[in-house]
Amino acid sequence: GLKPDVIIITGYDSVVYWEALICAKILNIKIIFWNGSTNLSSKSQNNVVNFMKRLFINSFDGYYTYGTLATKYLESFGANSKKIITSLTVYIQLLPLFP
Repeated sequence: GLKPDVIIITGYDSVVYWEALICAKILNIKIIFWNGSTNLSSKSQNNVVNFMKRLFINSFDGYYTYGTLATKYLESFGANSKKIITSLTVYIQLLPLFP
């Protein structure tokens, strides 16, 4: 069968993401976490949830975020800043064609 070089995972709030992470680790496949969550969008005060997030986030070989706030979020959970690529997200508001 085919074995991918890299798996990109985009979240942690579903068992499917955790299964993909575990399978990648078992098969020795590099894994990247693509993140857009920020400390403003994810404010869990639950210590168990935050422990699980920290465990999950620190399991990756690299990270891709779309914005500095998302990068700071990963760093707040212990992600290595040298492994994070921060992109710039630009929102374009389309003007209505007809006033």
